Amino acid sequence: MYQGKSHTLFLKYAVPQMIGLLFNSVYMIVDGIFIGNRLGRNAMAAAAVSVPLVEILIALSMAVATGAGVMISMHLGQGDKTKVRNIFSLSVLCTAVMGLAISILGNLWLHPLAQLLGSTPAIHDESIRYMWYIITFSPFLLFSFLLSGLVRNDNRPKLAMFALMFGLVSNIVLDYVFMYPMNMGIAGAASATALGPIFSVLIMLPHFVWKRGDLYLTKLKIKWQNLHSIYILGFPSFIMEFTIGILCYIVIIFFSRGFFAIFNPGDIELINFMGSKSLPYFSGFFLAGFNILMIAYWQANECTGKALAISLARSILYPPLLILILPLLFGSEMVWICHSAGEALTAVTAFILLVILRKKTKINACME
Repeated sequence: MYQGKSHTLFLKYAVPQMIGLLFNSVYMIVDGIFIGNRLGRNAMAAAAVSVPLVEILIALSMAVATGAGVMISMHLGQGDKTKVRNIFSLSVLCTAVMGLAISILGNLWLHPLAQLLGSTPAIHDESIRYMWYIITFSPFLLFSFLLSGLVRNDNRPKLAMFALMFGLVSNIVLDYVFMYPMNMGIAGAASATALGPIFSVLIMLPHFVWKRGDLYLTKLKIKWQNLHSIYILGFPSFIMEFTIGILCYIVIIFFSRGFFAIFNPGDIELINFMGSKSLPYFSGFFLAGFNILMIAYWQANECTGKALAISLARSILYPPLLILILPLLFGSEMVWICHSAGEALTAVTAFILLVILRKKTKINACME
């Protein structure tokens, strides 16, 4: 399946993936810069209401992509291309169903959803306007991440990188066109964000439609065991993607005021506040890289339990506990360090699990 030296394979697959995901991860940042400079603080806050929604969409897509990718790699290694195509077709069906459900149900409950995500009366109308585009075009966002993950499995990592990069570049160009010459306001930024993934999907789709690799749609035989395996294997990626990762950490720690000024250069009060809180909040984010690496390593080796344990630890276990405990013991300002402290505790947990796993491996080797 994948032939060559390990370091060559790493460069071939990991580097394009990192570049592609880096470009794809700054969609909302680009919108924030244009909105903050063009429309001001309230509009930027309105767009920020949709950020958790976008993260959830990406997490759902990555869960399917990762789970299907692990199973596809396993069956490709066994030479069973019939099962490979069945899993690919099943992952496409899952993503299509999720996308349509989100688009339909999200629009039906658009107003309460916006309120749930933090919309206030002052920004509600603009929040709704921005969110409508994100929800309506959510199937394309889901498919952009699914196809980019699976096209890498099909030996085309550079295609995935180019598709994600093109989506971001188009977002930047359309942000400018829609918000300045066309003066579309926050709807322009939302339109640009919605159209970016469509371009990415259109670039990758011919690879699968024209059968340029091992992955393409076939007559689907739905097996609930395969469906269960896709989500179980992919669930750690859902948890991991739902939380955060290291470039932003470096930028914010060392250039926090300049970074925040990009979004709203005239709001000195807001810049000062964000600058003063960035160091305690982001101080432990360098450990997120180690935690994410361990999750990916255990997923690739089908150690789903360990991957899931670390994913849950860094998202819904340690941070909430620390938020409850540290401010009570040391004052309200300690809330800003809770996330980084959670990453630190997660890294300790991952290291302990790694040591235990190595000891078990050595014991088994000795017994044999």
